[in-house]
Amino acid sequence: MIRAKFLVVDDDPDNREVVASVLRDKGFEVDEALCAQDALTLLGQVEYDVLITDVDMPGMSGLELVRLVRAKPESPYAVVMSGRAMAQLAAAAGAEEFFEKPFDLEEFLAVF
Repeated sequence: MIRAKFLVVDDDPDNREVVASVLRDKGFEVDEALCAQDALTLLGQVEYDVLITDVDMPGMSGLELVRLVRAKPESPYAVVMSGRAMAQLAAAAGAEEFFEKPFDLEEFLAVF
């Protein structure tokens, strides 16, 4: 069985841990990063199938992270989450999915 490898990026530890936990409970491998810079470091070391990122973080935003990652060939599937409605901005950055917080975890998991 192939198990997808996820990277969850969010500066809010509660949000990050909830998302990572539900993914782990479904059998996925999950790494966590608290900012875009940490995520870029991990993305340079590990091949991820899915990148899940918050938008509003100190330093680089999640949208900028998605733009950088999606500019490279073989980039992971990108999911953006935010407390603000910004599905069009997320899509323009290259995200395949957008979830506005708080979101239904069952709907979220249905994507994977």
